[in-house]
Amino acid sequence: MTDTLDALNALNAAARRTVDAFMECYVQHDAEAVKDLLAENATFKGVFSGGLLRGRKDITAHYRQSFRGVLSKGAVRFPRVEVEGQQVTLYWEVEGPGGGTLHILQGHSILVLNQDSLIQSIETVWDPKTVLAWKISE
Repeated sequence: MTDTLDALNALNAAARRTVDAFMECYVQHDAEAVKDLLAENATFKGVFSGGLLRGRKDITAHYRQSFRGVLSKGAVRFPRVEVEGQQVTLYWEVEGPGGGTLHILQGHSILVLNQDSLIQSIETVWDPKTVLAWKISE
């Protein structure tokens, strides 16, 4: 397993700033800050996005909804990061309450950065076992 810091050190400084900022957006649930990290014609693909999203406006709206929904209920952390060229895979966990016991929601997001170190595409994959077990307490 690659240490997160070591993996991120493989990126150039601008790409590293983008990825660090993206992870901080998740931790802080800040959809508006995500918009500034996206290329103008960026795309997003994920099972809960209702299809392929195109452009900053639609992708930001998706994150706004996610950060108010299931992701608002827990602490986000990134236990592992993999870097291959301009592709960064962020393995994430959301830890939160559920039915009186602690649940972990897991998945990963694949970011592809463009030559300007902006996010050109995002694909998010959720671990189905943890999605089925996830319960949000009110």
